[in-house]
Amino acid sequence: MSELKRLVRVIKKLSIQGIIATNTTISRDDLKTSEKKIKKIGAGGLSGRPLFEASTVIQSKLSIELGMDIPIIGVGGIFNADDANEKINRGAGLIQIYTGFVYQGPWIVKSIINGIKHED
Repeated sequence: MSELKRLVRVIKKLSIQGIIATNTTISRDDLKTSEKKIKKIGAGGLSGRPLFEASTVIQSKLSIELGMDIPIIGVGGIFNADDANEKINRGAGLIQIYTGFVYQGPWIVKSIINGIKHED
């Protein structure tokens, strides 16, 4: 059984009320930063744009497994309305912005809200 399937089983068993789909990663795949600089910086959690796709894939799989019963909060590399829409289209009922907020400031929220595609 995959880790994701085990996680879903635990989520259902414990009647968890919502999921923040992902957090930071220690993976450094596809970074432009040199190995030497990464070693100097350290192995802390990486956030933001580099984990957008990986976090969205996990979120999407969770959404398929959990259905609409448990709200999923999509996180990881959201910097604009297109990013937010991608998370929503792939199963997030809510989104959380952190790195985008840090780099773009509080006006990012209004920009994303204005750009989210609403279904009527």
